[in-house]
Amino acid sequence: MLCIPTAVRTRRAVLALLVTTLALPAFAQRVVVFEFKGDVKGKLHRQVLGALEKAHKVEVVPLARFDRSAALKGFRGARARGPAAVAAVAPKLAVVIVVEGTVKRTFAVKMLDAQGQPIWGKNLVLRQGLLSPDHARKLAAAVDAAAVGAAGAAEPPPPPSAVVHESVSSAEPASPRSGNESSSKASPEPSLRGSSEAALHPSPLAESPSSEKSEKVTQTEARPRPFWVDGSVGATLTWRSYCARPGVSSCGAYNALPDGSKPPGNIVDFVPTVPYLGFEARVEAFPLASLDNPAKGFGIAGSLGEGFSLTQVTQSSASGTQPAKSVSSTDIAYQVAALWRYYFLMGLGDAKSSGYAGVRFGYGGRSFNVDPAAFVPLPGSHRKFPLIGIDASLPLYTFLRADVSVFYLLSPSPSANDTVNYGSSVSSKGLGFEAGVSGQIYGPFGYLAHFRYTRFSDTFTGVGVQWPTGGVAQESYAQANFSASLRF
Repeated sequence: MLCIPTAVRTRRAVLALLVTTLALPAFAQRVVVFEFKGDVKGKLHRQVLGALEKAHKVEVVPLARFDRSAALKGFRGARARGPAAVAAVAPKLAVVIVVEGTVKRTFAVKMLDAQGQPIWGKNLVLRQGLLSPDHARKLAAAVDAAAVGAAGAAEPPPPPSAVVHESVSSAEPASPRSGNESSSKASPEPSLRGSSEAALHPSPLAESPSSEKSEKVTQTEARPRPFWVDGSVGATLTWRSYCARPGVSSCGAYNALPDGSKPPGNIVDFVPTVPYLGFEARVEAFPLASLDNPAKGFGIAGSLGEGFSLTQVTQSSASGTQPAKSVSSTDIAYQVAALWRYYFLMGLGDAKSSGYAGVRFGYGGRSFNVDPAAFVPLPGSHRKFPLIGIDASLPLYTFLRADVSVFYLLSPSPSANDTVNYGSSVSSKGLGFEAGVSGQIYGPFGYLAHFRYTRFSDTFTGVGVQWPTGGVAQESYAQANFSASLRF
């Protein structure tokens, strides 16, 4: 009589061991991890895969297998990672959770269910493009919780352990104590159902004693903020025009006068038949970018550009018009400024970017140096001036933002050597604007395409070498800038 219970217990133990060894791995929940947008060289993707493998809680389906299944269903390229592809492929591969994300200054990670619908998302702090070991571990725990919850919501069939218990107990009734033990072991479904609700809003990233601090840091990093450094280098095309007329308030007023009534003195036209080539380098730095107050918007900016011109100059006087002469010259422009900007999140789609509106106060200069060997009366232009401006940038996508600036130049008068031919004193005005697009193409690398227009107006008074009663000179620069940028 004593042999039967012993045999039953032995058989039950062997079956339980087989179930534990063979059945549990087969019923691990499956997930797939898409490549992350903006993940340079895929190092963050490898870190997340390593954290999931180390946790030993879920089975990660190879991405190549998912892509092959998606291709068989007609999803290729970017469509292979869309919600429709997930809904078509995930059930076939028994995938319950899809992980995707976007890498910028933070990691915007998101989980989708088997129908391609988002169920959870979070912005996580990155250091040199990677998560901290603690956050990587907690993200793996969050994926596991979401997978268990998704499986519970789908109400899978009872695990094999319950079936084994029924077959054993039918062979021989269990004692009351063993029956209680069996029922407690054979009812995992309530725990699965309970975890599904938690998986829809998992909180492993906030479960440690320091979770409040970690959560606060994470939310701070997700707020709009400037880049630490934003620099660009590229080519420029510049059209410069210059006109000088004696005894009037504008070049147009002089040209409108009838012949014989025009004031005495030489006139000069600098005609921009073709643009001249050059380059420009810019940099902006925001050393307080990590702060969580308005001080993060304080920064500094600088730019330097140079162009090389070969232009036709025509000189006219009362005795007639001289033939046009080719003149070579150089154009040098620079600027340094202090910035303050207000940053805000804006853009289409889930991944928002930081836009801004702000002001700048600075100092700049522009020098147009004419070849002295040309022997033409075209004056050079050597200006230095304070400036104030308004800047704004409105992001639509990560790869496309609209930029605009308006600036006013305070008394940008030419040098004394530039003034002496036209009068004894001069007063000047300057105004300009810049507009265009920019964006990031891959990681921190991007582009800039801007158009800038600057206009100067000089009013001369007194007696000059060429003009007895003063006059006016008008100078303008229209410049197209095409640059590669680096932002981080």
